[in-house]
Parts: sequence; structure tokens; C-alpha cells
Amino acid sequence: MTPPTPSGGQPGGVGGVTQGLNKRQQAYLDVLYAIDQDNEEVQRRRWHATREQQPAEQWRWITYGVDHPAAESTPAQQQLSQRHVLDAGAGATLAALQRRGLIELRRIVQDSPGGPIWHTQVRLTRSGRAAGRALRPPSAEPVPDRALLPEWLQAALEAVAAAPDQTLAKVAIGRVAARRLGPHGHGYIEDASAWQYRLTPAGRAYLAASSGPGGG
Repeated sequence: MTPPTPSGGQPGGVGGVTQGLNKRQQAYLDVLYAIDQDNEEVQRRRWHATREQQPAEQWRWITYGVDHPAAESTPAQQQLSQRHVLDAGAGATLAALQRRGLIELRRIVQDSPGGPIWHTQVRLTRSGRAAGRALRPPSAEPVPDRALLPEWLQAALEAVAAAPDQTLAKVAIGRVAARRLGPHGHGYIEDASAWQYRLTPAGRAYLAASSGPGGG
């Protein structure tokens, strides 16, 4: 995908914006908003546990894509693929959200042993977060608990739990999932060895709670 030229989103209100979005644009905004809120919850938990958190300028940026043949799909791309809206039109959809002042786009380079790798990142503007909230179910309907993991991350955690002796080879789950579930994220998994992951007590407690009455 060739992303649109990065630039800042323009401020604007929500009034009429969500109604002007087509189903595809709404799906992109909904996925980005869900990831933004998940990242916010991670920071909130980190603050309660350690009284430390990253600046919002860092964690509000969501990596949409990585320009490298061996790069794994990002969480945003995985979720969009599950909704069957990840295709060659992705750049145009992001550009449309950018024009409406709902997101900002940028491309940053990160050094790697194989040379520089470009990342396309997205950040919701204040209007974008408000529009994302407007796409959520009305208050009369149950709103998903933000403490619950997204499906792709839940599946990775359950893979660790289902492994023999609850130790899973590191190559069995993606690096993104491992980072999100690990000590610097939710703290649900940890290194059992140099090549294996295992559940932490917090991970076991989460699975027990999410599978109990009212759980997933």
C-alpha cells in the first residue's frame, strides 16, 4: 500500500462527520479507536501498578503498516482483515479520514540490522476519538469491557494456556502479541526460558475471570 502523504489532521467537531462516513471508513475508524482505547487502558494499568506511564505523544501513535517484505501484519491490519476491508484501497480510506480531520498520518524510519525500515503510523485527533465513540453501541446496549483483550490477543494468550505445561515456543505467537501480553504490556505472560513463554499469575487470573460467569 502506498500511504497518503502524512500531515496533521485539522480540528473539527463531530457533528455530521460520522453520518458522512461510508461503511468502510467507519470500520477503519472503529478499529483505530478500539486500539487507541486499548493502548490507553494499558497506560492506565501501568500507572496504577508503577506510577509510571509513557507520554501520550508516544503511545497514541498506532503503527498501521511496516514497509518490509518479512514484516508481520500489525494489529490494525489483522483486525481490518478480519472485517474484510484490508485491500489496495486502504490508502484512499486513510486519506479520506485524514481529510476529515479524524486522523493524523506520519511515516517514521527505524534502524534495523538489515537497514532502515519505514513505519506508517496513525493517530486519532480529538475529533477522531469523539467520532469513534459515536460509533460505539448506544448506552442502552452492553458496551464491551475495555479490560477484555481483543480477539487476536485473547487467542495468543489461550495458546500459551493450552500448551503442554503451559509453556509455549516463542515462535508460536507473533512478536506484537508477545509484547502486548508481556511484562511491558498486560503482564499476562513471561519468559519461561530463552525460547518459551508461560502464563503469569495475572494471566491465569485473567483467563479464569474471562471464562467464568459473564465471561467470554
